[in-house]
Amino acid sequence: YAHSFCEALIESNKNYILIYPNNDLGSIEICRHYELLEKNSRFRIYPSLRFEYFLTLLKNAEFMIGNSSAGVREAPFYNIPTIDIGNRQKNRSSSELIVNCNYSKNDILNAISFVLNNDCADFESETHEFGDGNSDVKFKQILDSTFIWQTNCQKQFQDLHHE
Repeated sequence: YAHSFCEALIESNKNYILIYPNNDLGSIEICRHYELLEKNSRFRIYPSLRFEYFLTLLKNAEFMIGNSSAGVREAPFYNIPTIDIGNRQKNRSSSELIVNCNYSKNDILNAISFVLNNDCADFESETHEFGDGNSDVKFKQILDSTFIWQTNCQKQFQDLHHE
């Protein structure tokens, strides 16, 4: 996967900012391939970024590519298309801004071409998935209600009846 990913990025002829992956299975292999890109002037590689810096980069990006949850969670809020590679984020979120592809170099290149050749302003970001922006009001209403304070917090055993 890492080899095809890096080859596709190089062949796309775009500029990229790469951030090291989390310490998940396979991350060492990904980092080894990132090291091969360090001398390429079209790549900037960072071990990590402060979240505020990351969001600023994301807000100004043409697209996001990889298999990070940020691509299916944060990117749609900024109307930034995401190329989600593989199935790690499967069923996490849905949006016209998320283009799924497999790990092959050609599929990755086709996905890059698709997001670059389609006007994302025409896509509908489904940010309503996380609410309509008034969670503070709803939270205050719950705290002010008597219902929340009358809820029994004692742990109870619930027997599941198998039929």
